[in-house]
Amino acid sequence: MFRSGPDSLVRRAVDVYKMISIPAMEELDGFCSASLLVDRASGRAVSTATYGSREALQRNRAQAVAVRAAPKPAPRCCRCASFELALAHLRCVARPGARGQ
Repeated sequence: MFRSGPDSLVRRAVDVYKMISIPAMEELDGFCSASLLVDRASGRAVSTATYGSREALQRNRAQAVAVRAAPKPAPRCCRCASFELALAHLRCVARPGARGQ
């Protein structure tokens, strides 16, 4: 989870996540996906990274810490935790006029 503040900082944090964090995570062996959930009103966000197995997560722990700690114009990380993913279901349907279209 991180805190960012005003909407302009949230936008910058999203850009940093897309342009710096995701490409760095994609280099990690066993990395499957990433998500960034943002509450623009509070300036808070939660980032998730999913790995193919617990072993892949453990193998990449040091590199993942380095990705989070790398100098970049981003908000500070408040806390970090690991969880087992009990269910993964991602279905993306393009909506006319949606952001990113």
